[in-house]
Amino acid sequence: MKGFTDRPVGSVASWLLILACLGLVSCAGGGSRSALDEPTERRKSADINTQLAVGYLEKGDPETALEKISRALEQDSTSPTAHTVAGIVYEQIGQLDKAEDHYSTAVRLDPDDGDLLNNYGQILCTLGKFAESDEYFRRAVSQPFYRTPEVALTNSGACLELAGKADLAERRYRDALDNNETYPDALYRLSRSLCTRGDNFRARAFLQRYQSIAPDSPESLWLCYVIETRLGDQQAAGGCSQQLTSGYPESGYTKLLIEGSAGNDFCG
Repeated sequence: MKGFTDRPVGSVASWLLILACLGLVSCAGGGSRSALDEPTERRKSADINTQLAVGYLEKGDPETALEKISRALEQDSTSPTAHTVAGIVYEQIGQLDKAEDHYSTAVRLDPDDGDLLNNYGQILCTLGKFAESDEYFRRAVSQPFYRTPEVALTNSGACLELAGKADLAERRYRDALDNNETYPDALYRLSRSLCTRGDNFRARAFLQRYQSIAPDSPESLWLCYVIETRLGDQQAAGGCSQQLTSGYPESGYTKLLIEGSAGNDFCG
């Protein structure tokens, strides 16, 4: 049984970071406009439309975002950032083949960018292309200037789990924590993986580390409930179940808990 959230973690691209980077580009330059400046002006216009597309995505308006990013690509089809945002838009509206095309183009335009490699790995995993996705996650981690290798390592682990390779997935989560011992997604996913294997004491330890740095979620509270129930700590299990039902009454995990079904031993 799959969890309610078994997609690779981390955003396909950080919209706020894209905005920040584009802000630096858009603010650069100046001076009089001339025919010689037209390519630069088109790039600036593309940056602005890409920023607008991100803004509309954040407002929950992918239709207008698609209009803006299509315009940006007309103005500058060589922008990896614009192709990345296009990939996000198409993924949001469920057109995954088009999303894959744009993420692939972004990587082709900038093959040494760890974030772009990670993004492409994620969409490949979503499409079930597990072996290909792992190649791009590995490439992301190998980039010397990639600042968040723990993200690609955790995404790699999540994809390996989907491919049925739990042992290798756990190694990737541990590698992620070797890079950043407080990365919440790796802590949660490693705890869930250990729970699935029945290693409940270690699952509890990693979940407690997660809970010390991250806000509660339906997933983490459910995992807490299952682990503590298995370990016989009814008080702790009751506390997690109470937080789950009161804080997230519409969650699928709350429904499982209330129904009292056999799924109550399911780690997530």
